[in-house]
Amino acid sequence: MIERESPCCSGEFVLHCLTMSAKSELAVRGMNCGNCARHVTEALQAVPGVTSATVTLETERATVRWQDAADLPAALQAITQAGYTAKPIETAVGSDP
Repeated sequence: MIERESPCCSGEFVLHCLTMSAKSELAVRGMNCGNCARHVTEALQAVPGVTSATVTLETERATVRWQDAADLPAALQAITQAGYTAKPIETAVGSDP
């Protein structure tokens, strides 16, 4: 999914962000506390190409923003190695969850 807006973009960099930024949504299972969410966040942020990762314990979701194309297998492997399970959440093109 190509990200349409990004708060990091301004001026001449907007075109780059519009064409090169991708976003992935993941369902994450096994988290019981804020510390678990922090572990998942840190695991995702260590994946090459990830520009940001936000994990929400209450919704059991992770939002990953990528520098270029998304590498979902690497993100899923990082979460698994951290001791949790995850799967991609399918979103319709053009939707803004």
